Amino acid sequence: MEVLFYAKDGNQLVLEVSDSFYKWLALSEFSKIQTSKVYKVDIEGDETEEIEAVELTEQNRNSYISFFQKCILSESYDLVIKMESSSKPGLLKASSFEGSLENLQYRIKKFYELLRCLEDRVWVYMEYV
Repeated sequence: MEVLFYAKDGNQLVLEVSDSFYKWLALSEFSKIQTSKVYKVDIEGDETEEIEAVELTEQNRNSYISFFQKCILSESYDLVIKMESSSKPGLLKASSFEGSLENLQYRIKKFYELLRCLEDRVWVYMEYV
């Protein structure tokens, strides 16, 4: 799965996300911030393409930023708790569990990447497919 960011100059940034992370986003408050619409954009010098995306306005961009900041804070706390108890045997190998250390690290990294893209005003559209 991917979250794509598009700039007015045709550049794009693709963030790969796991299926489970994408599903979590779709079921979270993230999906309720703004409804996507169809836009025509020039992508990296190619012909104009239609994308179903959210136009990043100042208002909804700030809502997305706030959402990911809250996620990072929440997940960071969970990560700290897990790290404090990491002396338990097998904890670091428990990546198949939703609350595993690896999963928490992955989610924090993805929240951070998404947050950084939203904070960078060069990106004017965001599509999640």
